[in-house]
Amino acid sequence: SVIDNSTLASDDEFESEPEFSGNQLTIGQSGTTLEPLRPAGKADFDGIIVDVVSQGDYIEKNTPIEVLEIEGNRIVVISREDQ
Repeated sequence: SVIDNSTLASDDEFESEPEFSGNQLTIGQSGTTLEPLRPAGKADFDGIIVDVVSQGDYIEKNTPIEVLEIEGNRIVVISREDQ
C-alpha cells in the first residue's frame, strides 16, 4: 500500500496564511509589499503575510501600502509611497 506522508507545511517565508478570513486586518492598516503587485501579490502587515490586490495600479516591491477595502478573502490596497 502507498502511504502519503506529504504535508501542506511550507518553509516559504512569503506564503500567506491559509485560514485567513479578512478579520485580522482593518481598513487603513499599513503594511509593505513583499513582491510587486501586478495587481496581485503578497504583503506583510505587522508579521501577517497575506495575498492582496492593488486598486488596479502596479506597485513595486517593498512599497508602503494601506488597506482600502476587505471583502472576505479579497484585500484591496493602495500605495502610500507618496505620503
